[in-house]
Amino acid sequence: MGSTRQAKLSRKESLVESLLSRCAELSPGSRLPTVRSLATSLGASTSTLDQVLGELERAGRIERRRGSGLFVAAPRKASVVAMVSGVDPFAVGQSPFYQLVGNRVREGVAASGLDFKFYLDPHFVNHGMPSREDFLADLADGKLLGAVFIATAHPELFERMNGIGFPYVGMTDCPDARHRFHIDAASLVALGVDALARVGRKRLCLLAWDGFGSQIEQCHQVFERSLRDHGLPLLAGAVWGRKEPRPEDEVKPRHFFGAMAATEFLAQGDFDGMVCCDDMLCVGALDTLRERSSDGLLVATHANKGSPVLGLAAEGVIKLQVDTDALVADVLATIHRLAGGENVEPFCEHAKVEVVPCARI
Repeated sequence: MGSTRQAKLSRKESLVESLLSRCAELSPGSRLPTVRSLATSLGASTSTLDQVLGELERAGRIERRRGSGLFVAAPRKASVVAMVSGVDPFAVGQSPFYQLVGNRVREGVAASGLDFKFYLDPHFVNHGMPSREDFLADLADGKLLGAVFIATAHPELFERMNGIGFPYVGMTDCPDARHRFHIDAASLVALGVDALARVGRKRLCLLAWDGFGSQIEQCHQVFERSLRDHGLPLLAGAVWGRKEPRPEDEVKPRHFFGAMAATEFLAQGDFDGMVCCDDMLCVGALDTLRERSSDGLLVATHANKGSPVLGLAAEGVIKLQVDTDALVADVLATIHRLAGGENVEPFCEHAKVEVVPCARI
């Protein structure tokens, strides 16, 4: 059943791309071939093609004039770039990454002479802000030029936008987005092992987090492989991070788990380097390490450029730093390409990461 549905979806998306490409080659108001002619040239049934044409008409991409035929629609005067967040950036203990990215997107949109609007997924306390339902209403009304999604998992919504050729980009934890930029935790692990090995650390441990979901197993595998590549041993108790989150953990801040992991690592007493997949985890780990006067354990951790998370605690820490400015610039550039009618092939691109050495080793 699933494969049949996916095949139908892929066929519809292929028809959408073909029709939008034809529209892009013509000026607004130009006549398109008849439905029967399009069905023949595209190798589609008239019923399937009619469904796709209906979706494109509702999206304002074509016009169907009774008795006259199909025409390329004039562009709607949309000027709003939306951002839809599946994470509440205002929650206590939440990573400032989401507010940081939101501000960068807003600034980039304003610099382009466009308007910005933020929507918060409605299963959170909404703080009086527009919700995903408001986004859907604005989408249907043709008010939106494009959208940025961050940490949202609504396959039916992405399917709908794919079906009408709406320009959008997913950022981090948007597995169903057609075009998305992703912070790859496994790549951070490999960079962290390499950075620590280069400065002579030989007994390494890994601090991951079950919030990464399916990525955590890959993090473990990459850690073990990276150790082998550097000729380093996998020590007992060197990997921390449950594969399955527990319901009672949902209300606990991430630094709590960092502190818990650091306590367990110190109990082993045999590590001189720690790779950390998340800056919020790292803060809790560093607090615990310094309380125990464990200056000998060097940490290589994920960080976000412009984020205050590590702050003064960054001394003696190797940063695996995501360039948030470059990430947002790439996201907005992709939206502008899509909104301009360019046919951009689906992709999942990893965010750029720079290894920033610590001042003291």
